[in-house]
Amino acid sequence: MNRSDPNQAPSVHRIVAGIDGSRHALDAALWAAALADRRGAPMHLVHAFRSAGPTSLLGRAHADEYVQRRTGRGEALIDEARREILARHPRVSVTGEVAEGDPARLLVALSYDASLVCVGTRGYGGFTDLLLGSVSLRLAAHCHCPAVFVPARAARPAAARDAALVLGVDEDEPDSVIGFAFRTAADLGLGVRAVHAWEPIELRPGYHLVEPVFLEEEARVLLEGALKRAPLDQYPNVPVTTDAIRGGAAGALVGAVHAAPLIVIGGHRARSAVSVGVGAVVHALLSHATCPVAVVPAVLLSLPAA
Repeated sequence: MNRSDPNQAPSVHRIVAGIDGSRHALDAALWAAALADRRGAPMHLVHAFRSAGPTSLLGRAHADEYVQRRTGRGEALIDEARREILARHPRVSVTGEVAEGDPARLLVALSYDASLVCVGTRGYGGFTDLLLGSVSLRLAAHCHCPAVFVPARAARPAAARDAALVLGVDEDEPDSVIGFAFRTAADLGLGVRAVHAWEPIELRPGYHLVEPVFLEEEARVLLEGALKRAPLDQYPNVPVTTDAIRGGAAGALVGAVHAAPLIVIGGHRARSAVSVGVGAVVHALLSHATCPVAVVPAVLLSLPAA
């Protein structure tokens, strides 16, 4: 079975990618590999398959046969993904493992000591189920490091040289989200477009609770305040623009990322053992964004220095 080399450097720098046999998952792994190549980070490919159920129902022989067959298939999928990654990014160190168990739970566990977890969307079974299957939602809700969700046909980082990633800025945006956006922009040779959506409350036609001009100015002040906390001195070559967009946050961000190579947004979730909710904005982006979506938890357990 393909597994990590225990003699390797600590795994905190590695990028983890889920492989389930779909083309979408492989495309996501290639997206992650391009980032790993630029960061000089190792990659770890993981394939998980669900348990066959109680041995008492299947019989030990059939259960063992099932595990053996699924393990062999998983190893073949990882080997295939490794070959394609190394063909494009020969400098990237790639390891892998196959495990029996819940895919979302395994990815969340691996996120404790990874710098990034990346999965595809619109896959089938295993890691990527459906666009908003339970695995994607649970990973977005519980991942301890940034998680990137790559939709079908999304451009890889190398294909978006002169663009800017979109940074969705909310009130009191955590420094972890802003810092991740700037570090990733520097890694990918991109700019940062900081975006905040504002929406007036109309009491009746032509009359607003607060005049739109004041709300727009407040949004611009919020963006300027967020950028004051950005690590601009660490990334002086990252161009920055701001954009206060009128409209609801979910719709405005989906529209803003139409031609973007990546959007970075904070998780802003309440943790519990059973929750899968990720908030309306993240839910909308995972449903409709045509570019990769990076969901960054408010508190990162570890984020390697640039």
